[in-house]
Amino acid sequence: IYANVLVLSLYYSVMSQYKDISVYGADFDVFKQLQTDQITNYVYSGGAHFYDNSYNPEPKKYINRPNKMMHERLEQSQNAFFQIYILALLAKKRKISLTNKSSFSLIDSIDRGLD
Repeated sequence: IYANVLVLSLYYSVMSQYKDISVYGADFDVFKQLQTDQITNYVYSGGAHFYDNSYNPEPKKYINRPNKMMHERLEQSQNAFFQIYILALLAKKRKISLTNKSSFSLIDSIDRGLD
């Protein structure tokens, strides 16, 4: 299961053997927006996305399913970081140039291209 669209895009690009892959706008800081309602224990992720500094709690996301708990949300983030790490290793093994050109990003497994 792919953690998010970046993982799926990187997988497709690496498996298609593109020789030069650049990543833009991958901040990967959504876990910083997680909040727990101190009365209901409902976990919200926020609307601060794509460099927007305001926080707007998401509406109820899962219809007829329980809300994901904090450990599940953090596991999703961990999985995404790990999957990107594995894809970065695979790209390196296949001699594919994979560069993170995001102006702000918490992804540490993709080279920034700073020489």
